Amino acid sequence: MEISKNVLFRVLDEMGVARLALETITGRVDAMPIVFARVNDRIVSPIDEKPKKKATISRLSNINANPDVMVLLDNYSSDWSLLWWIRMNCFARVVTENDEIWESGVKSLLQKYPQYQDVGLFKGAVPTMIEFKWHKVRAWAYSGEKGIDQWLVRDKNC
Repeated sequence: MEISKNVLFRVLDEMGVARLALETITGRVDAMPIVFARVNDRIVSPIDEKPKKKATISRLSNINANPDVMVLLDNYSSDWSLLWWIRMNCFARVVTENDEIWESGVKSLLQKYPQYQDVGLFKGAVPTMIEFKWHKVRAWAYSGEKGIDQWLVRDKNC
């Protein structure tokens, strides 16, 4: 299904979590939830201070070894007319403070996630985030783009 740029941008601005799928340096597939924010036609995801299992963040070395990744956004509902997913094939890269997208990425993340008032936006001695530039977007929705739009305008107080 084709999805309009307007609807895609609205979903990226509204959705709180996505799933990142990538290939590990050993050739296995890995997937994990990520927080992210949109910066124009890209998204960024920080390596933040939420507790991590290991001190070294393997997704960074995996992305450096193979930058072809997939970002999945989806909605499940017991009302199946509201089911949808958006799959974005992306080129990912690790960025640090000197990168052109840094300031706007930090600003977008802080605006989207008030939780970063209590949890550090970056972990470690070198603040780092991942930039995703999508090159292919595929989508499906039980009710077509109208179903995604219904999710966007839902009553958020429920």
